[in-house]
Amino acid sequence: MLPIMKLLLVGFKLVSRPLNNVLKRIFLHRFMFMHRFISKCGQGAHRFEIYLNRRVVASETNKVDFYIKPLSDEAAFNKGVDYFVEVVFFYGVLISLAIWEILKAQEASDRLKKQLVDLGAKCTSNENKVKELETQIAIKKLEVERAHAEIETLSKQIASIKESVMSNLTVT
Repeated sequence: MLPIMKLLLVGFKLVSRPLNNVLKRIFLHRFMFMHRFISKCGQGAHRFEIYLNRRVVASETNKVDFYIKPLSDEAAFNKGVDYFVEVVFFYGVLISLAIWEILKAQEASDRLKKQLVDLGAKCTSNENKVKELETQIAIKKLEVERAHAEIETLSKQIASIKESVMSNLTVT
């Protein structure tokens, strides 16, 4: 993992070199008040790099804190601009990508919630339609039962009329 990160950082530094040069010219000529701040950041970055290198190289038994020679003003300024570009732009891009992904996920979540609400409304509508159809079916069943009862009474009446007609025919 460490070699890949180192490779990516070196690649980023290589790609950002033109931006570093432009920013160095801008900071040198237009923003003199930032010159001291960037130089101090460069000195801090230099001390931090030297400290990390010594911690990696030095063994546990060989703990000797050496004096770290400060960089010249120009070298500190250059290193400060390099780190400024690296921190602001590189990590700014990473944070921007993270925020973009979060917003994209939020939009997808909102879209799914809206679809869920729409499906819930359709489901409720369909349930109401099913209840309405069930009541219509119940009404139709009652009508069919009434019709069967009416047919039954009519068939009995027809049978009785038929009997009376047959008995009148046989009598006459």
